[in-house]
Amino acid sequence: MNSLSQDQLRRLAAHYPAGAVFVNGDQLEVNSRFLQLTGYASEELRTLDDWFGRLFGHRAGEWRSIYDESKLRSNTVERILPFRIKNGSIRHFHVVRYVEPGAEIWLLHDMTERILDEERFRLLFRTASDPIFLLAGDRVIDCNPAALSILGFEEKEQILGHHPAEFTPEFQPDGRRTAEYIEELDRLLTERDHYRFEVTHRKKDGTEFPVEVTINAIQVNGVRTQLAFWHDLTEQKQLSLQLAQASKMASLGEMAGALAHEINSPLAVIRAKAQQVRIFSEMDQQIPELVLRNLESIEKTVDRIAAIIGGLRSFARDSSKDPPEDSEAEALLADALNLCGQRFKHAGISVTFESQSPGARIFCRRSQITQVLLNLLNNAFDAVKEQAEKWVRLEIREAGSGIEFRVTDSGPGIPGPLRPKLMLPFFTTKDSGKGSGLGLSASKGILEQHSGKLFLDESCPNTCFIAWLPRRTHGETADE
Repeated sequence: MNSLSQDQLRRLAAHYPAGAVFVNGDQLEVNSRFLQLTGYASEELRTLDDWFGRLFGHRAGEWRSIYDESKLRSNTVERILPFRIKNGSIRHFHVVRYVEPGAEIWLLHDMTERILDEERFRLLFRTASDPIFLLAGDRVIDCNPAALSILGFEEKEQILGHHPAEFTPEFQPDGRRTAEYIEELDRLLTERDHYRFEVTHRKKDGTEFPVEVTINAIQVNGVRTQLAFWHDLTEQKQLSLQLAQASKMASLGEMAGALAHEINSPLAVIRAKAQQVRIFSEMDQQIPELVLRNLESIEKTVDRIAAIIGGLRSFARDSSKDPPEDSEAEALLADALNLCGQRFKHAGISVTFESQSPGARIFCRRSQITQVLLNLLNNAFDAVKEQAEKWVRLEIREAGSGIEFRVTDSGPGIPGPLRPKLMLPFFTTKDSGKGSGLGLSASKGILEQHSGKLFLDESCPNTCFIAWLPRRTHGETADE
């Protein structure tokens, strides 16, 4: 500010649009805007003693000393100060003090709302459940606790100074290199103030997860920065796939119903004709033994086809609203084997079964537990089908207050680093395109709905998954 006379300073203070005070020695002339903001009358702020006594309360002496010392150091002082206004509350003012020979002027701008907004933002930033990153250029300069949590880091220093692309896999799910994708995004973000996109990121432990990223450009102290909000899409993606799978299963159920109708009729004819031949064989002892054996084989084959069709219809239908029923553990395993047993036989995989708890029963939604057992059997099939030694061992055991279904295969086991991820949605050890990564996750969810659990037996030298279910009485439900 150029040198001004006392009269000029007095007029500037009186007409200044924000708060202003003209200071002449110990006397003050406070403008109407400041009086309006603070609630004081001009008579209450006539002198420096009035000013410090009323606006700083018990800290009046401390702030008066600071004021006196500052006059000796500089002609211009700028700072934010807390003032106690007439109603007893505190408001913060940005104060700029200009000193001229024989007089001075204070220009006072109310910063209370801005400071509150900043505090609210900091609170939201710290407590938001979704990750938030603050970027300058293309580097992270701050992040909230949720960002540390989702990436698996303990300290901000492990993230600050890095480009977000450093927390991504080499390739995105569509096969595109992440580096190429990020390069295009960086270009778009220099042109737009708001942008939303989806990208797959990677945690510290290597787990990949889909994220919807929303970026907004803001100005911080005159510098263009960006706020990046992440939303984890894992559950949403899982739900979409489950809905798609449910739709497929519903279509399969309708197909199975139609197939059952079309197949059951000729099966009934075949069974009737076979029974007629058997009746004739009892009347005529001259029928060769070979014909009788073939007749028995036909009858067994008809029964097997009928069982497969029945199992397919039961498995494919929506059973989520079915009431739980008392079921024999061995029968549940038989249902699953009816649907996939021939697959193991054709692949030359030996399947053995042992029950240490004959007649064991559980209370469950039968088709859902069949689905769990079928998932475990299919995983075992995929694990051993290319091995030289191919076998799967099925066991039913009593375990505490429940029953264990153990599915063990001849595989070498799951590597230690991968074990914590086995039950995570979308995680799979199968080749690309051969697994959705939802089988174990969905099975775990079904068992938990039945108050059961699914886990890997880490003490087994091979691969052994255990589905544990509690014994139940007829008075309980699977959701209790």
